[in-house]
Amino acid sequence: MSGESHSSICPRCGGQMDCYSDYKPYDMVSGTCLECGFQYDTVSNLADLAEVNSLRQDWYDLEPINELRKPTQEWLDSGYEPEEKVKA
Repeated sequence: MSGESHSSICPRCGGQMDCYSDYKPYDMVSGTCLECGFQYDTVSNLADLAEVNSLRQDWYDLEPINELRKPTQEWLDSGYEPEEKVKA
């Protein structure tokens, strides 16, 4: 099992938070305050080619790429990404 649950203190009200973190299939965290309802969650999305190339050049001094890499079959089979996003 890759995930871990723990309690924490809510940054909004100081109450008790129920928190969870996991590293499979990627780093994810979430939490809910059991007193005021404050919540947080990992949000995932896909950067476009221009943004990826900007990061490659500005942060890592890498050459730009011509197209984004396609997801692995394992990723597609897992259901983490809707098929319509892959076809785009």
